[in-house]
Amino acid sequence: MCLDFLKDFRATPGFENEFNRFINNLRNSEIIVAFPGAFFFIGEHAVMYGQPALYMSIPLYVFTGIKKSEVEGINIEMWQTDPKSKLCKKLIWEINQKEETQQCIENILKREFIEPRYHIFALMQVPPRCGLDSSGAFSAGVSVILGMLMGYISEEKVWEWQNSNLSELKKDEEFNKTFEIAWEIDQTIQKGSSGIGPFISLIGVRDEPVVYFLVENEERAKREWFAYLLSELYGEDEIKWLKKAPIALIYSGETALTRESLDKLRSSSYNASQNILPFSKRLLKRQEIFEKIKEIATPLQSVLISEINKNREQYIRTARINIDELIRELGKENRKYNISDYILSRVLSILGGFSLICISNFKTSSDKEYVVKMMNVYQWVLDSLNLSTPKINEICRVFQKENGIGAKLTGSGCGGDVVVFSYLPHKRSRIEEIIRGNDHVVHYKSWDEKKIYKPIIRFGKYLVLPPYDLKEEEKKKLMSA
Repeated sequence: MCLDFLKDFRATPGFENEFNRFINNLRNSEIIVAFPGAFFFIGEHAVMYGQPALYMSIPLYVFTGIKKSEVEGINIEMWQTDPKSKLCKKLIWEINQKEETQQCIENILKREFIEPRYHIFALMQVPPRCGLDSSGAFSAGVSVILGMLMGYISEEKVWEWQNSNLSELKKDEEFNKTFEIAWEIDQTIQKGSSGIGPFISLIGVRDEPVVYFLVENEERAKREWFAYLLSELYGEDEIKWLKKAPIALIYSGETALTRESLDKLRSSSYNASQNILPFSKRLLKRQEIFEKIKEIATPLQSVLISEINKNREQYIRTARINIDELIRELGKENRKYNISDYILSRVLSILGGFSLICISNFKTSSDKEYVVKMMNVYQWVLDSLNLSTPKINEICRVFQKENGIGAKLTGSGCGGDVVVFSYLPHKRSRIEEIIRGNDHVVHYKSWDEKKIYKPIIRFGKYLVLPPYDLKEEEKKKLMSA
């Protein structure tokens, strides 16, 4: 079994003995899996409201193992990589977060008639609370482990998911069940999830971004996911340029919780709307912006183009709304609207327009300058929503001054990493120069050598158990089969 990844981790001084005990438990786990983190090019927060996002996995992993326990219940032990020193320390959970996550996993096992008696060990190579999908990668790993315990997932099946077109996964029952479980766990951890994090982690490191969005499905009474690799949308030749495009993820020196960012977003939406809507009106009045949106490739058109056409007037009409008048009118009519959510959905629908412009230009034959322009505009809007910080703004400004470079925060905001991107290969040297000159801590560089791990590192098939509500003789019969 390949456990070479363990030698890359070192404990924070003073915690060596405790860390070594943890590593031994992880090393001796019956099942060990590895799923990657990811970052947003564009679309964070707006994706929660059905808008498209562009998201890309990175070869930084969460390694998760499981062992049978003598004690009833689920117990999670998690160690993280420090964002700055890159040494390991025990994760400090938020109040009730660990207990809620353990209870969520326990409930899933009981739902599937499996006795919840397990230790779960997780080691985060992805630095948490930096907008790099540590929660999604952990949730994906746990959901795959649970699927293996339940007996419907094999090593071959997971490998197939990570090498399939995403349109094929739409029809894969085992994938959808696993994704739904991962989404449920991610929702519990973060108190809000579009599912994009665990989805990207489940499909592995792909070396290209994924377009992901949700659509209301009245028949299923829930939101339905749609996702496409850019190569599925535009063809392999149209995205070859991306292989040489420099991408860097720079640590801002601050961390933040998704659940706190979501609360701040809701509370900030009213004040932010005062600036964003007039700004968006000026930008969206330009006809060429709408022409750019209409260049979306065929698979997306069937789902989105009608919404784009329908919403063009809505975008402009929304931009003209006087928020105070709106609140008064709704109050007169005594409608049961949550004003904050209403305004937020309008603000984020405008952000969705920026995402579409960015996505539609992510190909050789388009004007790729719009990609960095929209990234920079998006950062401005996130800052208006109080989701950026002075330190993140400072990092972004330095890169945004350069022609052909985009820079914005990635993830929920209020801290974490800045994604720096250029469609011009020669800008790599300038990006490196700025990084060195400012002594930035870098979590990922696209031009560095990548270490890719198999999703299933170990699978002890003997661990798969029959349902715990069966009679003893039925269990013995199943175990001996």
